Amino acid sequence: MRRGFTVAAVVTATLMATGMASGTAQAAQSSPPASWCGEGWSFSPAWGSSAGHPCWSPAQVQGWVLDREADSHCVIMRFHWYRDGRLVDSQDSPPACGPGTYKEFTLRSADQKATWVNWHVLRV
Repeated sequence: MRRGFTVAAVVTATLMATGMASGTAQAAQSSPPASWCGEGWSFSPAWGSSAGHPCWSPAQVQGWVLDREADSHCVIMRFHWYRDGRLVDSQDSPPACGPGTYKEFTLRSADQKATWVNWHVLRV
C-alpha cells in the first residue's frame, strides 16, 4: 500500500515539474440553481499558478493564471467540458507570459448544459 502512495507522489511531482497539473469537477445530479458554483482548483508549481472554480447553469469556469518564470513559456488553463459522457467543448484561458504576468478569465462552454469539466494548468 505504501509503495502505491510513493509512486503516485513521484508521478504528481514529475508532472508539476515538467509543466502540467490537472483536476475535475461535476455538477450536482439534481438541477443546480442558476448561480451554483462548485469547488475548484488551486495549483502552484514553481513555474506558475492558477486558481478558480466551475459554475453550472450555464456551464462556465472563472479563474486566473500567473506566470512566474523568465523563460520562453506561458502558463494557461485548458478546459474540457462533457455532457452525458461526451466531449462537448474545449477552451484555453488567455496565456500569462513572462514573470509576474497575471490574467483573469471567465470561459463559457459552448454547451451551456454541460455537467462535467476537466482542467489542466499547462506551461506552453
